[in-house]
Amino acid sequence: MAMLGLLELMAAQDATVNDMREAAKFVNAFWFPQQMAEVATLLKVTEGIDYANAEAQLVFSANYSSSSGFQAIRRWLADNGHLSQLASGGNRCGV
Repeated sequence: MAMLGLLELMAAQDATVNDMREAAKFVNAFWFPQQMAEVATLLKVTEGIDYANAEAQLVFSANYSSSSGFQAIRRWLADNGHLSQLASGGNRCGV
């Protein structure tokens, strides 16, 4: 609901779809720091892309932001030695 509110406020201020996606990408990183840190690690290791420079549409794709996509990311990072230990607590909001 908070994200919807943010996007509605931005739309009311004539923000573009790309502006709203970019804002959502960074807000999501604030709300879910562990998950987005893992997404950022995968992007850096496999694509050579920093999270800040990643296309928001890519970050929010099913491969990165769905439950199954995130589970696959975590599994890949763990299997390839990019997670020193799996974080406990699941997919909780960081706020």
